[in-house]
Amino acid sequence: MPGLLLSGHTDVVPVAGQPWTTPPFEATEKDGRIHGRGTADMKGFVACAVIAMVQAAGRPLKRPLHLALSFDEELGCVGVRHLLRWLEGRLPAPFLCVVGEPTLMKIGTGHKGKAAWRAVCHGQAGHSGLAPRFMNAVHMAADLVAALRDVQRELAASGPREEGYGVPYSTVHVGTIQGGRALNIVPAECELSFEVRNVSADDPERSWHG
Repeated sequence: MPGLLLSGHTDVVPVAGQPWTTPPFEATEKDGRIHGRGTADMKGFVACAVIAMVQAAGRPLKRPLHLALSFDEELGCVGVRHLLRWLEGRLPAPFLCVVGEPTLMKIGTGHKGKAAWRAVCHGQAGHSGLAPRFMNAVHMAADLVAALRDVQRELAASGPREEGYGVPYSTVHVGTIQGGRALNIVPAECELSFEVRNVSADDPERSWHG
């Protein structure tokens, strides 16, 4: 029978450079609140879910109650991929999944899809004094970024919309870009990563693969 799934992740983002006034990796009670890295996103929910599972174990249930915890969510939802492969064929899909991400104590009934890509631009290395003779990989990457921004403008102006999200249309975001070794060398390689957060009417796989 399809059950109820409580889902969360166990990792957190780093604390370097953040002005913590309590030990970030210890739970510190202060003014009626628990302070610590991840208490809101999302260790508080994980603790509540575990307690709910313990309490439910001694009660008759109308539906199964499942707990799914993943790792390395902050690095790109790495752990949940292993979990999904393991679950495939073992359990029926749940009729309801509750994900404990913080939503200011309001229920969020949907989430945009996400797809991520890595693009590597290959050029030709050469001395910058003869720059026009060589293919600059950073310039190629900049052109790609400009094209992605054009796509974003089109999505904002005329793309499918779903009201209720903070941004009601699909978004394109370049997160990292790296290239070049020295100022006087035309870069031979530049790498960038970008993601699409799509509304349900968009299919990023179809859109980005022609």
